[in-house]
Amino acid sequence: MGKITYSNLGKKPLSTASLVKVQASYDEGRKQLRQMKDEEGRPLNIMPNLLVVPPALDDVARTFITAERLDDGKANIYKGTAEVLVVP
Repeated sequence: MGKITYSNLGKKPLSTASLVKVQASYDEGRKQLRQMKDEEGRPLNIMPNLLVVPPALDDVARTFITAERLDDGKANIYKGTAEVLVVP
């Protein structure tokens, strides 16, 4: 069996515009991390709780981690799921 590579670096930009956009970016990265397994195929049971972003995404990241509602007015189911760490 070949080596599987996992990454939380997605191609979709972080956005607070809608639940669909947050799911396509933030949630997809979380899913990738939760699917990680050890060399013997056992789940690592990783539950991501840190969102690392560059300074340009600080406001966007903090908004969907702390806001009650997203820009489309839908409830933000990702509120409080992580802490934001800004790394230049």
